[in-house]
Amino acid sequence: MQVRRADFTDRALANDGIIFLMKILVVVGARPNFMKAAPILKAIAGFNGMLGEWADGIRPVLVHTGQHYDARMSDAFFSDLEMPQPDVFLGAGSGSHAQQTAEIMKRFEPVLLQEKPAVPSTAQCRKRSTAF
Repeated sequence: MQVRRADFTDRALANDGIIFLMKILVVVGARPNFMKAAPILKAIAGFNGMLGEWADGIRPVLVHTGQHYDARMSDAFFSDLEMPQPDVFLGAGSGSHAQQTAEIMKRFEPVLLQEKPAVPSTAQCRKRSTAF
């Protein structure tokens, strides 16, 4: 049996197939991000539910940039879209577009280094998509 891992804890698996374990980061900040992330998170939960207990499946790590620092607005997104609470809150807060972007990048880098997601970066995806 082969198991491809993305920084998961070891676990004995009793099946003789190949199981791909994957950790992905789902980053939300502005309203459109929440609208797109909610069905993705729901689909991951459904997929993991079909796998049963013999596999870890996909482990989403929900990262909230915190650019909507008003709790009422941010909490409304999570409750209205039935999303889980974020695993990581960056707390970028308010400021100009440049200030918010810089703060998010500064706070997001340690999360990437710690979580080591299995999904290629946006730049890699863009490079691959333009190669065709």
